[in-house]
Amino acid sequence: AFDVRNKNCYGIGERNITPYGQVVTNNKLPQIFSTLATTSGYKKRRQEIASFNATSQTHLKGLAMTAVKFGISFTTKFLNQGNALVNVYTDGTIQVSTGGTEMGQGLNTKISQIVADVFGISTDAVLLMPTSTEKNNNTSPTAASAGTDLNGRAASNAALQIRNRMAGFAAQIFSSPEDGIDPSPEYIEFGNGQVWDRRLPDRRISF
Repeated sequence: AFDVRNKNCYGIGERNITPYGQVVTNNKLPQIFSTLATTSGYKKRRQEIASFNATSQTHLKGLAMTAVKFGISFTTKFLNQGNALVNVYTDGTIQVSTGGTEMGQGLNTKISQIVADVFGISTDAVLLMPTSTEKNNNTSPTAASAGTDLNGRAASNAALQIRNRMAGFAAQIFSSPEDGIDPSPEYIEFGNGQVWDRRLPDRRISF
């Protein structure tokens, strides 16, 4: 069985194309198979197992090396979508709603971290709302290892749009014509719960 699987690996230096049209590049599978077979003593152990199974009347042993190819996300493009609603409040907290369902995989924690990172605040200030199609409709199922990829990116995009608008507003506050500081959003930084202009690092506003 090992020899058959080894022969059916994608080759090295070949144009390996999956049935779905994906090109497999930087293929290390043959090397991994060979290395594991050697370091694990696979053939010797298989012989020992065969001898054991031939004489045992109560138990059987098994050993196998199998490569698994598992795709991520959905093969239909319209399913690879997500949306997010991000609300920023005057007390410095942020509320986030997505179409992702938390079921023990840590989705809510990761989305909180993503949004907190965009605004440069603590995750304690980010509140994840229960999933509701009233706020987030037409999102993909939370499946195929894509919950964080789709909903996290949507939350990131929404947060970035808001942060860019806030940067434009902050630039007006930090501008100082007498010091030659013109309103420039590209100089605005967010971090550690504060906002500042890189040209005026000592002047900061806290969330």
